[in-house]
Amino acid sequence: MRKACLCAALAAVLAGCGGDDAARPKRTAYPRIAVEADTAGRVEMLDGVAVTVNRAASFRRDSLRAGWADIEYPAGLGATIHLSVVHPESPAEAVANRRKRMALNLGDAPATAEEFHSGPWVCLLVRSTQAGLTTPVQILAASADGRIVSGAAVLRNPGNNADSIRPLVQLLADDARTLLEHLR
Repeated sequence: MRKACLCAALAAVLAGCGGDDAARPKRTAYPRIAVEADTAGRVEMLDGVAVTVNRAASFRRDSLRAGWADIEYPAGLGATIHLSVVHPESPAEAVANRRKRMALNLGDAPATAEEFHSGPWVCLLVRSTQAGLTTPVQILAASADGRIVSGAAVLRNPGNNADSIRPLVQLLADDARTLLEHLR
């Protein structure tokens, strides 16, 4: 009897492991995004710095503040990257202040930070797919001559589900990386 039960249990486990590997559509999936990351982009000038912007997004300089601009994605995405270029008297203090602001924007949300060099620029890209976070992608770049580029992507409707914002955060992070890699 004991052998029969053991054989039946083993057969049930093995039956569950077999089967076909055919892909099956899931009931829900990541939302489709019509805009793709744009590694070529178009170049816009902001306070003497060339920045590469996704061709599907608009670039709007702030008429009241020199060195400030918004990269606005199509309305359906609900995302904007607020960007600034500054030439502070104390670049080290400005970088420390910006890093502190980035941490405050994240709160307790888990995030990944990636530092790299792009020509004369030391760059930082921070991203998080925490649900409900309005600033999931943030950037910071400092050049040897004291210029600082910083920005934060803002989601108008961050959603309650990390899976639903993941494709949008990926798009924004890819575009932010392209912007940082092509700073001139």
